[in-house]
Amino acid sequence: MANSFFKFKQFVVHQDKCAMKVCTDACLFGAWINIPKHTKHIVDIGTGTGLLSLMLAQQSEEQVKIDAVELEENAFEQAINNFAESIFSERIKGIYVNFFNYKTEKKYDILVCNPPFYKQQFATKNKANILARHSDNFDFNDFFLRCSQLSNEDASLFLLMPFYRKNEIEKIALQNKWYPKEITLVVNKIGQQPIRVMFHFVKNIEIQVLKNELIIYQENNAYTDEFTEKLIPFYF
Repeated sequence: MANSFFKFKQFVVHQDKCAMKVCTDACLFGAWINIPKHTKHIVDIGTGTGLLSLMLAQQSEEQVKIDAVELEENAFEQAINNFAESIFSERIKGIYVNFFNYKTEKKYDILVCNPPFYKQQFATKNKANILARHSDNFDFNDFFLRCSQLSNEDASLFLLMPFYRKNEIEKIALQNKWYPKEITLVVNKIGQQPIRVMFHFVKNIEIQVLKNELIIYQENNAYTDEFTEKLIPFYF
């Protein structure tokens, strides 16, 4: 059983009400995201426990405001409690809504999403787990379109996906004029195949893509230097 909370250097994430718990790849994703100096508004799409919003708040300037969108009631309650207990409470706002129905006059500089991954790969009777893990009702074409509508012209979109969906997501993104700026393959251990892919897309501008690989564990199961460097601001 996962711990009921996960303690970071500057905040604590309680997770007893959430289907999706704090995990290594989500932490790596949050640490990997680069926040440009001009950033004013960030939206965390499907915030879950609020992990990514809290990580982004820690590594961004004080003027940056973060909207954390969540549609599952228990996860939303958990997230807003985590925000309220943190030193970043005045900068993060929880919004209880389905992202596809989210209406705002605000235009975001950065959009971040760790979406439902899987296509009917796991049998479960838990509705919260179905929402959190499965993408059957998550249309990525509509997702990229909605991101376009809610973002500035020079916006960045950061997306974490399983590696097996890499080509599919790239194709849909390009169809909606979101172009990859950086693609990082996440490998669990040296010599293994990638398990995740982290995308940095930019809007309406096709540029040269930076492609790289990040390995989490060495052969002796110790963290790699690159992983440690990314997470040391957050992990004890």
